[in-house]
Amino acid sequence: MRLNPFQKHRGQVALISILVIISVLLIMITSTSILTSTGGEGTLTRRLGTEAYYVADSCLEDTLIQLRSNPDYSGTDLNIANGFCTIAVTDDGGDQKTINVTANVFDEYYANLEAVIELVQTSEITRLTLQSKTFN
Repeated sequence: MRLNPFQKHRGQVALISILVIISVLLIMITSTSILTSTGGEGTLTRRLGTEAYYVADSCLEDTLIQLRSNPDYSGTDLNIANGFCTIAVTDDGGDQKTINVTANVFDEYYANLEAVIELVQTSEITRLTLQSKTFN
């Protein structure tokens, strides 16, 4: 009994077809996992960047409170939650002061805030007005 040439290679064709299908599926799974992990890193970066901003904003608020009770306050370093900030207050002359806050979270994510305030002191009242606030 003679075999048709196609019948001889029937198993090889099936094996090659299965290998091609497995290769395509493996490529699709790898691509999906890479895209998923990259998306997660972007979300984490955005969240920690936002956290750095809020650490800086908290330090700015603390500085405003300090300036109300002590107009000569010049700044300090503060630890807040997962972050750390450095505060510098400079006297611009007259009633104006500039507050610079640099915050970082996990020593990787940074935020800088600058605020210009007007600090007017009368007998027992200290009035503090935020003139501008910039973030970068």
